[in-house]
Amino acid sequence: MKIDPLDPPYCRTCNRVLGVQNGVPGHTRRSKNDHPVDLCKRSDLPNPTIDCDFCHDGAGTWQYEFEAPVDRQNNIVGTVYDTGDYQRRHHAARVRRYETDGSTTTHWGDQWAACHTCAAYLEADDLYGLVSWVCARLPSKYTNAKRIAATRASIIQTYEAMLPTRRPGRIRL
Repeated sequence: MKIDPLDPPYCRTCNRVLGVQNGVPGHTRRSKNDHPVDLCKRSDLPNPTIDCDFCHDGAGTWQYEFEAPVDRQNNIVGTVYDTGDYQRRHHAARVRRYETDGSTTTHWGDQWAACHTCAAYLEADDLYGLVSWVCARLPSKYTNAKRIAATRASIIQTYEAMLPTRRPGRIRL
């Protein structure tokens, strides 16, 4: 089945939308992926399960359209050290640079479902309220004292780039 960015793939087994990473569809981290992917289109499912794409806590009630954000992650393929630094600093060399490749690309899609609460934050253009609501629903491993700042910063970075590209209107799901 060819992946169409305007019609994201679904899993026939769990009735949930699949994420697409490097052109390969798969279960998202938040979905229960205890089964292999059985690709189908949304129109093939009689009753697809639509979760909120922001907090993943409530049922998606509204659909918003954005310009599709793309997330590129560079994997480290090499590390360059300074050998003179290694000898002077008691065998503790500093990294001079990392060599990376742009191998991982995630296309988030342009249609996002929102529950009633997230939709209210979107309609009010309240970025920080939305981020607080989303962070309150994350698993504790992302919100403990050591990681909460990095987690919030990552979510803010994604939403700051995405929210201004929201197209007018919304569709009831």
